[in-house]
Amino acid sequence: METDFYYSLLGEKIAVLRSSMNIKQEELAEVLNISRPSMVNIEKGRQRPSIYMLQLIAEYFSVEIESLLPDMQKRPLTQIYAIGADETMLQSATVNRFFKLVTSGK
Repeated sequence: METDFYYSLLGEKIAVLRSSMNIKQEELAEVLNISRPSMVNIEKGRQRPSIYMLQLIAEYFSVEIESLLPDMQKRPLTQIYAIGADETMLQSATVNRFFKLVTSGK
């Protein structure tokens, strides 16, 4: 599911920010009043943090909440491959139509 991809990017950003500041998962979990397993799940994209929780994280790290959000222009590889396959099929169909047109003499 595409939304899962974006939540995994969000979790990755939180994990990178946390580790770059040498903060343990337990410490951040305590600040957020959640368990360490919940913190792990957020960082893995398996649990969706609330807007309130994102605000707490942003305030804790003194960053804008927007800096935590994933780039919505990024797409999962499976979606990119699907787009590539669609383009290949479209190109193939176009070539076939052109070939039929040329060989039919019309």
